[in-house]
Amino acid sequence: MKREVRKFEITNYEEVDERDWDAIQKLEEGVAAIGALPARIDTPSRAFWVTVEDGKPTDDKIIEVAESLGYHARVIPEEK
Repeated sequence: MKREVRKFEITNYEEVDERDWDAIQKLEEGVAAIGALPARIDTPSRAFWVTVEDGKPTDDKIIEVAESLGYHARVIPEEK
């Protein structure tokens, strides 16, 4: 089993109240429901990280969950 941490950015974070803990909790629950492990959400940088196993769920599925909650998300490429 291979675990990887993926990083995403919420590009419309100004539109979503950063103190809206209910929305943040729903994001955590949503990614957990599709099989990812929510690792961290950093509101000042508008970034969130999830841990995936064996490449599942896909980045697109994680973005779908974020978008279903009104977030506009994108993958932040891994730094090498």
